[in-house]
Amino acid sequence: GVTIQGFTDDAGTPGYNDTLALKRADAVYQYLNKVNPTLKAKVNSQRLSIWPQGTTDAQKRCVVITILEGQICGYRPEYLRRLTTEEGVIVLAANFYGGPCDMEVISSLSTEQMIKNQMYGIDVDGTILKTWGMVEIQGGRSDDGFYTVMIPIKEATDPDMTVWLGEGDRRNTHWRNTDIKITTDPTGKYYVMRVPVGTGGWSRINLDKRTNYASGTPGTPQYNKYKIVYVTTDKAYKFNNVNVGGPRSKVGFSAKINDTLYAFTVNEKIKTENFIFNGWEYGKKKPVSFRLGRCTYEQDANRNDYYVMNETTLEKQKTGFWAWLGRLFKSS
Repeated sequence: GVTIQGFTDDAGTPGYNDTLALKRADAVYQYLNKVNPTLKAKVNSQRLSIWPQGTTDAQKRCVVITILEGQICGYRPEYLRRLTTEEGVIVLAANFYGGPCDMEVISSLSTEQMIKNQMYGIDVDGTILKTWGMVEIQGGRSDDGFYTVMIPIKEATDPDMTVWLGEGDRRNTHWRNTDIKITTDPTGKYYVMRVPVGTGGWSRINLDKRTNYASGTPGTPQYNKYKIVYVTTDKAYKFNNVNVGGPRSKVGFSAKINDTLYAFTVNEKIKTENFIFNGWEYGKKKPVSFRLGRCTYEQDANRNDYYVMNETTLEKQKTGFWAWLGRLFKSS
């Protein structure tokens, strides 16, 4: 919903100016109601009489339209189509004229869903992205040209997170950054954004941030920068789910680049050699599991980590003093 408020300059009596301001606001209300009768709008009859220093008379003679705080969509329920995925993503579409709206929504918020739907965090330039969730809307329509998309908030927000729109076919989607605004719903449980309806009603949306992009001041708690952790397996496993993590933190999954190469993202300050990689194959309960420190390791100039499985990665490591001593001399 929106509120409409009229203003005037300081010439004239307060009573005259109040009437004039209300007429201006009502004229805008009548116009908006004509072009979109479903819009929930109201006129604020109170006229602003105190202005910041330096405001000109021309600037005071205006009408201000304010989007109400916490409103998700300005349309009445009877003019909306709503669809919710199993992962809790909500998509709202305007439906002023009735009729069918054969919209299908596929969300990829978890690693398992990303692999299943082949939706990965890679932009149009091939850069790996830190992703908070992807949504694909298929074959729908929205009579105002926009979908309202609500994605559950499952981890800490980042001030540099932006909305990216997908390009390419479904199995080869790459993402382009936009200036679409991200807000939250009144409960604080959802990211909310208005995205344009794509060709044929298709739209792909991704909440992402570029890796190796820093925000905040170095040395302060607000400083935040993600690096990429690449893991190359020794053969092509049929993983339907993978993760990398330690006792206190888990690394975010970004992409399956090919059948043997996986990309994850993590804060660049975190050391990853003691993290465990787990990969679950279809039909198998026990994962392929190993400590990253047992792989061949390199780090590039951007502090991205590269781990490659070798012939000893999956060997069962001997324990005890003599085994430890042998590893110590072997590494020296």
